[in-house]
Amino acid sequence: MTNSDGHIKKAFAEESLEHLSSIEEDLIRIENGDLGKERERVNKVFRAVHSIKGGSGFWASEPSPGWPMPWKRF
Repeated sequence: MTNSDGHIKKAFAEESLEHLSSIEEDLIRIENGDLGKERERVNKVFRAVHSIKGGSGFWASEPSPGWPMPWKRF
């Protein structure tokens, strides 16, 4: 791994942690709110999950292929 790879992986890890924090906050708000009025927040959660999945695929460390599927049932 080159030094630039290390910086990119670090940036990916930091971004993923931010996404996870955002996902947690949004899911709590969705749970406590009217789901019919939370469509944009649900879409935001989906985008964050797919960003993490896409970034992990870039590093060939993709989670199991079925990982995002429970989100799609949500």
